[in-house]
This record gives sequence, C-alpha cells and structure tokens, in this order.
Amino acid sequence: MTIFKIIMIACILIVFITIFMSLRSANKPKKNMFMAVTLPYDVLESDFIKQIQKEYKSLCNKVYLLMLVTAIPIIFPFWILNNITVYIFYTMIWSLGFAYYGITPFKLMNRKVKAEKAKNNWFVGEKKVVYCDTKTTLLKNSMPISNKYFLIPILIGIIPLIISIILNMVYEQEECGGFQYFLTTPNKKYLPHFSKLISIIILGLVSTLIAILGFGIMFYIMGNDSIEISFYYKETLIVFSSNILLYMIQYLVVFYFGKGASIGIGIIGSLISALMLTGLGDGIWQVIPWAYSMRLSSYFILYKENILIQNSEIIQGIFIMIIFIAITFISQLIFSNHWEGNRENY
Repeated sequence: MTIFKIIMIACILIVFITIFMSLRSANKPKKNMFMAVTLPYDVLESDFIKQIQKEYKSLCNKVYLLMLVTAIPIIFPFWILNNITVYIFYTMIWSLGFAYYGITPFKLMNRKVKAEKAKNNWFVGEKKVVYCDTKTTLLKNSMPISNKYFLIPILIGIIPLIISIILNMVYEQEECGGFQYFLTTPNKKYLPHFSKLISIIILGLVSTLIAILGFGIMFYIMGNDSIEISFYYKETLIVFSSNILLYMIQYLVVFYFGKGASIGIGIIGSLISALMLTGLGDGIWQVIPWAYSMRLSSYFILYKENILIQNSEIIQGIFIMIIFIAITFISQLIFSNHWEGNRENY
C-alpha cells in the first residue's frame, strides 16, 4: 500500500501544482491583457483592477485550502478509505473535480472584467467603423465544428485508466497460475511476454473498434447523420495506433512494479490526457505518451473541417512517438529475458 499511496499523492500533487500555477499566473497583467481581457494600459493601474486582484487572490486561497483539506483522506486514509477501491474512486473524483472546477475564480473574475469593460466602453486603439455583409455577421452564431465531434475525445480521456485495469486483470490471471506461462519457457523468455502483449493489443483494437465505430453507428441510426461512418473508422485507427505505446508502458509497469503502481499510472495518465487537450499541452504534448491519442484524434477533427493549417508539430509528435515505441520495445525485450516472477504486498 505504501508505494501505491505515494503514487496517489504524486497524482494529487500534480493537480494541485497545475491549478496553483495556472491561477497564480492569471492574476498578473500580461502586456495589455488581464484575466484574458484586453484593456487599455492606463486601466491596468486603476483601483478597479487592484480590487479584482484582491478578490481573485481571496478566492484562490479558498480553493487552495479546500483542495488541501479534501486531500487529507488521500494522504492519511481512514475508515472506508482503507478499501483500495473506495480510495481510488475518491482520488479520481478529487482529481477530476478540481481539474474542472479549480479554475472557477478565474471564470468569475473574467466575467466581472468583461462586464466592467463593456460598461465603461474601454477599448484598445482607435475606434473605426467597419462595414460588412449582414449575412456574414450571422455566422458568428454557428460553430465551425459540431459539438458532436468532441464526444470522442471525452471518451478517449478514460482510455489510459481502462488499459491499466485490463493489464491488471491479465496480471491477476497469470498470478493465480503462478506465472507458469512465462517461467516454464527454457529459452527465449521474451516470446511468452510478447505473445501475451500482442494478443492484448489485438483485443484492444477490437474493443476500440466496437467502442468508437459502434458509437458512431448508433449515433447514425438515431438520426445524427451529419458525421459519416468513415470518420469513426479513421478515428478508431488513430486512437488505436497512438495507444500502442500505453499498452507497452502499462505492461512493463504492472509486471515490474505491481498492480498498485499500474492503477496509479492509469489514473495519472487519464488526468494528463484530459489536461493535454487544453492550452497546458501546447508545445509539450509531443513528448507525453498519454497525450498522443487525445491530441491526434482532435487534430484529425480539425483537419476534416479544413481548419488545421500547420501540421509540423503533428509530424514531430508522431516521429517522437515512434522513437518511444522503439525504446519501450527494447526495454520490453530486456525485461522479458530477466523477469522471474514478482511479489507484491499491499
């Protein structure tokens, strides 16, 4: 339980640091922007901005305090939280809850600043009269991309946790048999491990196909025919290929460090996967394995809608992903030849 608890504490620490840094940076004006609102430079020194900063800091402190208080059961589990299932569920709720609602102070102050800007008619630059086609102005009410497209990235966010659960089930199955399938091979010990991993990956392809393509077919039958079935088929291939690395990583983790570490990595991976879809992932997602399926599937949506223009970072991300797969493959080969069973107590 000790190693598992350390992983869980690391998970909540990542969430806390991310929210703390995000909220803290928003309280400082950047050039002529404050709370993501463009303002004249002289307004940035006004009493109104200072008051907003004071209120914002007070709200942030309340969020930090609430996060720390509700994290106590994770750091010092007691009563029902001594049950590992309840402990994991509570940690997930804590992480996902604050990852979503932790930026509430920013949203509140952003609305206040926008309202004050409109009230005082603050603007940057010279006022100009712009003439345009009235039909064009009506387009602002329609989104360039349907909301339905983003149901898939939401589902993809939980895949790292699902992979860890599947690998844990495989590990428990082999553990019940005393790992005889792996340990009775006299030579080429890597063959049983690779055959097991390949079978898991193939089943992962089938399950991904059923989940995404099946969802698309049901969505189409229900009358939502704005998205063709071929889109779901292509998304399935993208999601599956970008998750191969996660299967390999989780296989190494569960057989080398145990089930607790695997579940912990799965929870952290799902959290990171969701965060990488936001602005936090810009510029760094290429080197984070848990970001590949989320980012590449989202970029495919933009590509399909002819919105994606630059693809250099996508090519860079795919290239780095292939390198990671090669490194993990070599690690798997070395690990398989030296693995002689594993014991864990938690």
